[in-house]
Amino acid sequence: MSTMNARCGYAPWIAGSLLFSSFAFANLPPVIDSIADQLVLVGSAVEIVVIPRDPERVVPGLTISDMPNGATFFDNQNGTRTFKWVPSTSDVGSRLITFEAIDALDSNLRATVSITVTVNASSQPNQPGIINQAPRVEPLSDRTVQVGESVSFRVVPVDPEGVVPALSADSLPAGASFDDNRDGTRQFRWQPNDQQVGDSTISFTAFDESVPSLRSEETVKITVTPPLAVAPDNPDTPITPDDPVMEGAPFFVGLDDQFITLGDTLSLRVVAKDDDGSVPGLSIDRLPERASFKDNGDGTRTFRWQPYPIDLGDTDVRFSTIDANNSANRTFQTIRLNVVRDSNRVVNFPPVINGIRNPTIRVGDTLAQRVQPVDPDFTVPSLSALSIPPGSQLVDNGDGTRNLQWLTDAGDLGDTQASFRAVDSVDPSLSFESTITVSVVDPSTFARDGERLRDLADRRGFKIGYAAVLQASQLADSQLYRDIAAEEFNIVTPENSHKMGWIQPQRGVFKWEDADELANYAEQNGMSLHGHPLVWFSQLPAWVQLLDPSNAQAVMREHIRALVSRYRGRIAIWDVVNESFEDDGSYRNSIWHKGMGREYIRDAFVTARQEDPNAVLIYNDYDVAWKNPKSDAMYSMVEQEIAAGTPIDGVGFQMHLRDDFTEYDSVERNFERFANLGMDIYITEFDVAMFNGKNDELQADIFRRVMEICLRQPRCKALQSWGYTDRYSWRSNHEPLMLTDKYLPKPAYYEWQRVLRDF
Repeated sequence: MSTMNARCGYAPWIAGSLLFSSFAFANLPPVIDSIADQLVLVGSAVEIVVIPRDPERVVPGLTISDMPNGATFFDNQNGTRTFKWVPSTSDVGSRLITFEAIDALDSNLRATVSITVTVNASSQPNQPGIINQAPRVEPLSDRTVQVGESVSFRVVPVDPEGVVPALSADSLPAGASFDDNRDGTRQFRWQPNDQQVGDSTISFTAFDESVPSLRSEETVKITVTPPLAVAPDNPDTPITPDDPVMEGAPFFVGLDDQFITLGDTLSLRVVAKDDDGSVPGLSIDRLPERASFKDNGDGTRTFRWQPYPIDLGDTDVRFSTIDANNSANRTFQTIRLNVVRDSNRVVNFPPVINGIRNPTIRVGDTLAQRVQPVDPDFTVPSLSALSIPPGSQLVDNGDGTRNLQWLTDAGDLGDTQASFRAVDSVDPSLSFESTITVSVVDPSTFARDGERLRDLADRRGFKIGYAAVLQASQLADSQLYRDIAAEEFNIVTPENSHKMGWIQPQRGVFKWEDADELANYAEQNGMSLHGHPLVWFSQLPAWVQLLDPSNAQAVMREHIRALVSRYRGRIAIWDVVNESFEDDGSYRNSIWHKGMGREYIRDAFVTARQEDPNAVLIYNDYDVAWKNPKSDAMYSMVEQEIAAGTPIDGVGFQMHLRDDFTEYDSVERNFERFANLGMDIYITEFDVAMFNGKNDELQADIFRRVMEICLRQPRCKALQSWGYTDRYSWRSNHEPLMLTDKYLPKPAYYEWQRVLRDF
């Protein structure tokens, strides 16, 4: 997820450029783990791993401002970035560096952390500085490419004295080039062929031309793999290694890393060719915010992007080219977009208003719509109302945002518009206006035929549930959201309010408010509460990320005891350990695994049982509902834990499916083998994303078949959807849930109703 003033001549941009959030209140801004100030000597390296997090479990973007000359901020390919800098004598003193996390769904939601880096000339006061140190090559990350895929990266030498060092390369692969960029750097380019499959290690050396013995080396390993072939009937499913490798894949021409100055727009023509003369297709994995990838009508496409200050640093973009005659034959290439700031240029962008989805509420409900003005330059715009419904008020929240509050009555039926204006704090001529439509409808609009799901489930002794969004009481339509949930479900899980990064941001400091509120809501409405999760590798607070692994056990036990004891007797089920396996079935190298090995799983269950002898304790993971290496590893783990006496009562299966899912038989067999171990089965996170065009009937069929599998298995105790309305789903663009974004029932809802009634 600093304004540009009139000197750059930017006009306010079109409404909607940043209005892409479908979450409104439900989408919270990301955070960045805390970072300490740094003290470094000239010639010594400062290296910081910057870790952003998002309560919605998506990976935030990450950028940097005020980056020193010669510093790098490279992508670690795991959602984090590493800042690395070796300051020279000209850098002595202190400087402020700011890191920024940007929400992946709404680029207006962001967080910043600033640190001071102090550079000393020497550790000895009587020494004026460090003289003529060896130059270095900025860090390079290893790469993996396919045969036919082009790899291109910039090699940057740096000398602490500020001179331009010489640069050489050793062990260049056949066909590779190492071209002078005429700015002191060189560009490595290579398109490996099918005779070069395997690892190639290249060494780059920076050396002082006046003193050649002053040198340093940086190596990079490039792993070349055979072309990725995919099943012709499903391009998203890789063919197994036993299947033949496609030959003659198309390839990109002249597609290299790009440098962009803040305030400019990149326009990059993407060209691909095929040796057979056909015109291959072109696609991009994921567009950066505010980017486009348009067809030129001649077999090429143009990628256009205007970066904002949040984009300073590196952004990786992956393109693919697809054979015109065989869509299974394709080539991928990733390029790096490096956004830099020109210190001689003042750039001021206009403000925007955070994306608001037009809310729908019932007559008699109170609208509580948060309106958030945001400036891409990180200043705070002013916000005013141009028009609001009669009887409503715009309440200042004291943080630059305002709440439109409106208690509706029968006279308000219909659509009413509200308009707002954000004005730049530096240049008042730069402004942005946004209009929303509030639909006030009769409660009968939300009527659903037949019995409620929870009533049907109660008669079977079955649990039917949903996951509640964080701070549900603060949604614009919170009354409607919570009332429908209470009518339909007899069990609820919090999406985020139990996660460690939210509930224990500092050691021993807990934010209980949202978790307490959900517990009260569940009790008031006769719903069971399913806690999620106690131990997880992700969404950890900064202080846990920085833990010495030897302290992991003590911290884990403290956290489990605090949560389980607080909600003893109120939370019926706990996801004790969540997602401990990688996709290949190996144990994930989390802080818990580093500190305790695989025994942390047993330790967590034993600790939870000590705090609440009556709670159901389960292990929870994703992509394990059908038989595969990951579910096999989980089966082995559960079998071993049972033999060791670990108090594990069941297994939670996350089923975030697509509309092309067909593994029903495998799911049934998989459930059966866990049931035969004595495990209760819980489908803990269920949704079906529509990727192949809107097909409500196909989605409903998957809902039906999974419910039937669960009900056929006597040990399947619950089925919980991850949310229930597309409006607040983490996959909202693919409409994965049983109610529309306007709370209207879809065929999937009626299929669950029918199966619970008749199956």
